[in-house]
Amino acid sequence: MACPSRMANQADKFQNLVVEQGHAPLNPFRALPYALFEGGLPGRKQTLEWCCRLIDVCDQMWLFGISAGTLLEVQHLLDRGRRKDLRDFTHIYDDEVDTRRFELDRILSSS
Repeated sequence: MACPSRMANQADKFQNLVVEQGHAPLNPFRALPYALFEGGLPGRKQTLEWCCRLIDVCDQMWLFGISAGTLLEVQHLLDRGRRKDLRDFTHIYDDEVDTRRFELDRILSSS
C-alpha cells in the first residue's frame, strides 16, 4: 500500500480496507515509522529504497495518494513490468488528485 506522508493519518483506514478485501497489507508507516526512518538517521532516500524493496515482495501495490515518493514507488513497480499489479484509489481518497493526477498519468503512459 502506498500513500504520501501527508495522508499518514489515514494509513490505518487504508490498511483496514485492504484487509476487508481479503488481502494482507504491508503498511509502510507501520513497517518503517517516519520518525525512526525517513525523519531519522536513514533519511528519505534510503527509506524510499527500502519501500521499493517491500514492493518487490508484495503481490499488488494499492495507491491511495500521489506524491513524489509514491510516484517513485509506482515507477519502481512499472520498471519491473508489473503494471497489472497497481490498484489505483487516488481518485477516491486523495484530496489533491486534481492537481497531481497528471504526474501519475505521465508515468503510466510512458510504461
